[in-house]
Amino acid sequence: MKYLLIFTYVLLLATNFVEARNTTCNKFVDQYAPFNTFFTGYLNPGFDDQTTGLGFVFYSKQNATTVEEIAEVPTLIWLNGGPGSPSMQGAYFENGPYRVLNISGQKVIQVNPDAWTNKYNVLYIDQPIAVGFSRSLNDTYLPKNITVVAQQFYQALLSFYSGNGCYNNTQLHKSPIFITGESYAGKYIPNIAAEIIKQNKIAAATGNIVIPLQGVSIGDPFIDPQHQFYQLGEFGIQNGLITEETRQKLEVIIDKMRFYIDTKDNFNATMAYNQSISFFMENSIYPLQNFYNFKIGPYPDDFVADHCQDYIKQFGFDEDFTFGSTNIKIAKSLFMDNFNPNAIPALQYILSNKLPVIIYNGDNDIAITSLGVKTSINNFSWEGQQIFSRLPMSNITNNKNKTIAAYKNFLNLHLATILDAGHLVPYDQPESMNIILDNFIDSALKTTKTTTKQH
Repeated sequence: MKYLLIFTYVLLLATNFVEARNTTCNKFVDQYAPFNTFFTGYLNPGFDDQTTGLGFVFYSKQNATTVEEIAEVPTLIWLNGGPGSPSMQGAYFENGPYRVLNISGQKVIQVNPDAWTNKYNVLYIDQPIAVGFSRSLNDTYLPKNITVVAQQFYQALLSFYSGNGCYNNTQLHKSPIFITGESYAGKYIPNIAAEIIKQNKIAAATGNIVIPLQGVSIGDPFIDPQHQFYQLGEFGIQNGLITEETRQKLEVIIDKMRFYIDTKDNFNATMAYNQSISFFMENSIYPLQNFYNFKIGPYPDDFVADHCQDYIKQFGFDEDFTFGSTNIKIAKSLFMDNFNPNAIPALQYILSNKLPVIIYNGDNDIAITSLGVKTSINNFSWEGQQIFSRLPMSNITNNKNKTIAAYKNFLNLHLATILDAGHLVPYDQPESMNIILDNFIDSALKTTKTTTKQH
């Protein structure tokens, strides 16, 4: 599976790495996105060697060519999940300036009319180390938990703002940062944001670089496995996908998962989750091809890895490096951390520090159901929980007065369900995604200005 949400546990083959740079910033022209300033390179996640680094590509807002033009708009960081899925998946299939598609078995590159880069700068970072274009000198460097992932990511992002980093010009520090992503990034992003907030407090006191983090956006998130997966059967019934008899059998598997989670048996909890999804798919009322979006067949993204290997790699990445669409090393390294309850505490921390957060979900997603996410987000403890949980979802419409999402927010927490979308909302419903994202970013920036004036 490209997205590795059905978690993998396998023995690994030894891999040899060649030397690479630590922190680099290379400027090129991407012929498929000629109107976007295009940077590539490596970020230093805190290791003193000439190999380990996080690979990235950066596309400015369309037609932004100067430092001043880049600095005046927000910079979005995009992270895919897995664990082990490269963020190049987002760049070249979901929300980047163009899409690499499989159309009737042929690779086709199409301009993305709904690209996030039409309005924002977007930095796509392959992480953790060893994923996608990223490198690791030694397997002992691979993170085994989300805390280490966040620490390594912060160090890498800091290098983006200093030394040879692409944002080392202090004028670019004015561009507000939003960390965005999906799926297993539901664990990554809250912990990364929490680490940035903690380090920013230290930096502010010492006069060092403060990362201008203004908000986070998390789609179809693996964020609260202790509670969000128990609604799978009800989701199937509500959507007419399974029978009541199948639901009852499915609940037996889910009860096992609940037991394993409660007893902190992460290995068997993961296995039970995998079993629940497989059972759901195999026993649906009608054949289902894609547990990320039950209304469609497989996503046509087969050529993304080929594009990165054959085309993108020539722009500042090592010529003899093999790009992979998944990384089993990271999947194994983080395997025992999958069901650790470490995302909700991080979410509580960033909310308590007034950071705006939006969590959204496609309503056709089986792997991460909208029902499970709504149940979780309505019920975890934070200062606005009582009011937030009672608020009804309101309809959001587009400029044709068509309802495209259900939405609610209170204080700095926002929740949206995107209609007729699956796990990859920016691909499934790009116009709807952009409406929700733009509204959130506008709201977050206004909140920041209001807070600044009050102080």
